[in-house]
Amino acid sequence: MAKSNIPVITGPILNMPTRASDRYDRPYANAGMMHKAGVKVAIRTNDSENVRNLPFNAGFAGVKHKGRWTFINKNGYFITKNPTYQFLNVLPFSSSKLAPVQVNFEGVEKKWGYITTNGQRAIPYLFDKAGVFKGGMANVLIGNKSFMINEKGDCLGNCPDNY
Repeated sequence: MAKSNIPVITGPILNMPTRASDRYDRPYANAGMMHKAGVKVAIRTNDSENVRNLPFNAGFAGVKHKGRWTFINKNGYFITKNPTYQFLNVLPFSSSKLAPVQVNFEGVEKKWGYITTNGQRAIPYLFDKAGVFKGGMANVLIGNKSFMINEKGDCLGNCPDNY
């Protein structure tokens, strides 16, 4: 596509992969892989009410650096002050300007939390799974208990005892 100068419209990037064999982040990673290969890329959404979120999706890219994930901004700079402080997994930023990230360091092994667009922790790394914010809410999991949180990390109902 790059050699033939064929532009591509890809997305939606916040969906799950269409094939069971694809990694969970495949829809999110596609645009970056094509751009890196020299393909002109546009990102789309299937949700007319979420068109306003596209700049947040396009403004930051999850990149793998030295075996770990981090984010770069549209200028290509790491958003974390220390690029060696990186994540096991990342999901995209949403209009809330928060992104779920998975960490693995002493005392917080393979837990998910949320960071801001400047790389600061916004919601502690407490979750076994964490989803992208939509409409000001995100679905999270602690143990076998799934519940919703708001952008401050407050539980919105069906809260586990240990939260």
